Amino acid sequence: MLYKVLPNSFYRGDMFYELHCHSSCSKGRKLPFESGGSPREIVRQADRAGLMGIALTDHDTVRGWRQAEAEARRLGMVFIPGLEVSTRSGHVIGLGLNERIRPGLSVEETIDRIRGQGGLSVAAHPFDVKGDGIMHEMGKCDAIEAFNGLNMDRLSNMFCRWKAGGLGKPVVGGSDSHMLETIGLVRNRIEADSMDSVLKEIRKGRVGIEGRCTPSGLAVRWARQRFIGSYMEAACHANRYWQPKKSVSLALLRRFVMSDSRAWDALGKFGICMTGAYSALRLAKQAF
Repeated sequence: MLYKVLPNSFYRGDMFYELHCHSSCSKGRKLPFESGGSPREIVRQADRAGLMGIALTDHDTVRGWRQAEAEARRLGMVFIPGLEVSTRSGHVIGLGLNERIRPGLSVEETIDRIRGQGGLSVAAHPFDVKGDGIMHEMGKCDAIEAFNGLNMDRLSNMFCRWKAGGLGKPVVGGSDSHMLETIGLVRNRIEADSMDSVLKEIRKGRVGIEGRCTPSGLAVRWARQRFIGSYMEAACHANRYWQPKKSVSLALLRRFVMSDSRAWDALGKFGICMTGAYSALRLAKQAF
């Protein structure tokens, strides 16, 4: 357990919620394949993980809502229709929505549309190393994702918690899961048994966050799944390089998707270490 907002004594029971995950409906920009789990499989895995409810927050699409909601109803779980919206500044999550919000709007416009549907806006991974967060605009949202499971550099989460501490905003956590194995890796303890009561408790700041970052081995497996599912797109992209970068990239791509050697795990850990160093330099510039 890496982070907890409220003590265990606050809760009468273990009511765990996943508030940030993706299904096969999500599509990436450079690598289209992002997640192999269908909305129905996502909900089933959440049930197996002992969660009481789940928010499906695919990137800029609500295609998975109907299937996920039907499965959640069958299993007696709470389903929260969500969406990770790509604003002009970065990603904002909407929870408790009725319909899709188009990407490409400003943070303010996106938040207004979320609230117009009676939903709750969450600043997703505000300081993530990829630059997909809204950073210092996070205080405009109703809540802040202070712990994100894909922030494996760890510094991004620490910096976000430090910044969020001075804003007086509610904080939540999210696995940012893109594979079945990581559903519930970061979970929220919320004493609520319906979508409306979950959103109400978040607004009051009555949330406990438990979890850890995605293990490097699972991150490497997810990367391999993405490259296998998007092999043609990745190969076409590599073909645009000049030699010898083109030949080296194509050879590494073929080797990576065809081999599950433990050497890739070691390389993944090295990459995470390098990302941590880069993140430290990047966040130092954001500190003040």
